[in-house]
Amino acid sequence: EQLSGRVYIPPCTSDSGLALGAATWVEYQEREQFCVHSPFLNAFDVPLTAPSLHAVDEIAELLVSGAVVGLCNGAAEVGPRALGHRSLVARADSKPLAQRISQQIKGREWYRPIAPVLCAEAASVVLGEAVTKSPLARYMLGAWPVKTDYQSQLAGVLHHDGTVRAQIVAQDDVENAFLHALLLRLGRLHGIPALINTSFNVRGQPILHRHEDALQAARVMGLDAVVIHGSLHRL
Repeated sequence: EQLSGRVYIPPCTSDSGLALGAATWVEYQEREQFCVHSPFLNAFDVPLTAPSLHAVDEIAELLVSGAVVGLCNGAAEVGPRALGHRSLVARADSKPLAQRISQQIKGREWYRPIAPVLCAEAASVVLGEAVTKSPLARYMLGAWPVKTDYQSQLAGVLHHDGTVRAQIVAQDDVENAFLHALLLRLGRLHGIPALINTSFNVRGQPILHRHEDALQAARVMGLDAVVIHGSLHRL
């Protein structure tokens, strides 16, 4: 009865989520309440302080120019997808950029879709208010229809049915403050409502973890730049 009507959406809807679910159940039995945990739980041997925001404007300008940028900030994500701490990002309005990231950089099949990330302010306009209230959107776990007037601005990530599998970053998401600030700048200063967001990993290897490995991985993948805990490194 205490749990009636309460649904918790984990960030890792895979086998790894079973272990977290078991740990959460033990926590509930001991405390008689559920705690909502961050998706950024891979915290061993990485900085836990918030990344600097001083380079956000420079990074935004680089993305506007068509660059592909790797993000390696703070602790890493759990689960099978990047949520802003270990991400490759680029303009979402460009099909050639999406193809470069998916096929050349990541070595994926041509038919596999790629997903976007939007700040809540842009998402409410482009996708509608409902998406900003959904717990699925925080973890890139739902597909949402794009309003017709904005489909060209998400051309690189748009499914054939006019939907996108979007991640939405809210202003109060403290652990994704860097990504929210970057998205907000891109929208307000450059009219870019979304970025491509896919995992920062060399093909055949797991998502990048250690900050000191980010530069080497970025060079191997042929990125244009990498952000390491808020610091921009051009390649």
